[in-house]
Amino acid sequence: MKQCWIISEGAAGMENQALGLAEALGIKPICVKIPKPPLHNIVPPQMQFSSHLLKIVKDSAAKETNIRDYPSLVISCGHKAVAYAIALRQVNPKKTLTIHIQNPMVPSRFFDLIIAPAHDEISGKNIIETNGAIHRITMDKLAEAHNHFQNDLSTFSKPLILALVGGSTKRYKFDISAAKEIGKELRTLALRMNGSIIATTSRRTDPDCQHALKMELENVPGSLWDGNSNNPYLGYLAHADYILVTCDSITMISEAVATGKPVYIFSLKGRGSSRFRRFYDTFLEAGYIKWYNGSLSSWDYAPPVETELAAKKVKKFLGERLLDLQQTI
Repeated sequence: MKQCWIISEGAAGMENQALGLAEALGIKPICVKIPKPPLHNIVPPQMQFSSHLLKIVKDSAAKETNIRDYPSLVISCGHKAVAYAIALRQVNPKKTLTIHIQNPMVPSRFFDLIIAPAHDEISGKNIIETNGAIHRITMDKLAEAHNHFQNDLSTFSKPLILALVGGSTKRYKFDISAAKEIGKELRTLALRMNGSIIATTSRRTDPDCQHALKMELENVPGSLWDGNSNNPYLGYLAHADYILVTCDSITMISEAVATGKPVYIFSLKGRGSSRFRRFYDTFLEAGYIKWYNGSLSSWDYAPPVETELAAKKVKKFLGERLLDLQQTI
């Protein structure tokens, strides 16, 4: 039986990019969560001991499915997945196709295809560029979520102001002070506009920061999802009138603009990076986002459909090899 494996460290932002591509290709994948490679950041991924990596990834996959052979298609995402994907391709080069999402930081010849955002600034014959991160958000899914969450969210006063809150990274700092500041801004907006706040934090949000945000929003109309119930993320996106996103996550921003709603970016302290600045500049120029400056207004734009465009290019590039997989996976 032919299989498609998605290989990632399990972070939602990584896994959802790969799932979005698989869904756009019409393929049902098996998600395989892998640990950090033993020699990560010590030995280049293409030079690591492949037999040891193969055992790790096959043991990880065995937890999810019955393994009879190596996968026919591997979709990997994130730098920690690179060494595993290369090992799988090397052991079965004629039967295993590999597609990596994001810049793998190795020569492109180690993969059949690489899908990377333009702000990564990599190029090659087997590289597909996207405008921002690919994801799973589609208009059909938003319409379905709008209906599903109608009863839960219809009681809140409008406008519904959605806050997507991330966490600290190497580039940006999201601490208790930042959480309180964002909470106060959201409270002010809700009171000024007679609206409600719907908010969700991420896996990277520090619990103390989440608590500080919750305290600032106490008695403010709306809802803060804390991870203790069914995830309302799609419902929040579907019902929001305005979306505010912390600047630390390219994936969250890319998902937000897929709605076509006004998207504002909360600036955080930190050194940032040229890669992030290129991303912001591209989305600002396209009219997808604005920096938050204390007030909200509406504007229109055609939401990008980067995942669908990337899938079309994958189909064209791989041709009959992919068609055979689509019919059997």
